[in-house]
Amino acid sequence: MVSDTIGDLINHLKTANRAGKQMVSVPYSGHRLAVVKLLAKEKYIASATKRGKKVRKYIDVELAYDGESPRINGARRISRPSRRLYRSARELRPAAGAHRITVLSTPKGILTDRDAKKQSVGGEVMFEMW
Repeated sequence: MVSDTIGDLINHLKTANRAGKQMVSVPYSGHRLAVVKLLAKEKYIASATKRGKKVRKYIDVELAYDGESPRINGARRISRPSRRLYRSARELRPAAGAHRITVLSTPKGILTDRDAKKQSVGGEVMFEMW
C-alpha cells in the first residue's frame, strides 16, 4: 500500500519521461485524476483518461514531448504526509522560472499557484513541477 499517492504519481511521471515512454498507467483515485487533468491543462502531459471498473480502475496518462525532450523536466514534492505545508493566498509567490508551476489542493479544487492567487484562495502546497 502506498501512503503518499501524489508522491507516487509524480515519481511515475518522472520515471516514464526519463525512460522515453509514451504512456504510463497509474492506479485511479479522484485526487490523482484531478491532478493529471490540471497537468494536461498546463500542457505538462498530453492527455489523461480513466479506464477500468469497480476496484481495478486506472488512469492512462499520455506523456507530452517537445520533439525528443520531455515536457516534464523535474518535480519536487513539497507537502509530505509527515509534514503538511499550507499557504494562504497572501503568502503565495509565483514559482521561480517561466516554465515552473506549483500545484495546490484548495477548497476550490486542485489549482496552480497563479490560479489560486487570482481566486484569492490558499491551501496545501502539494508539489512543484518544471
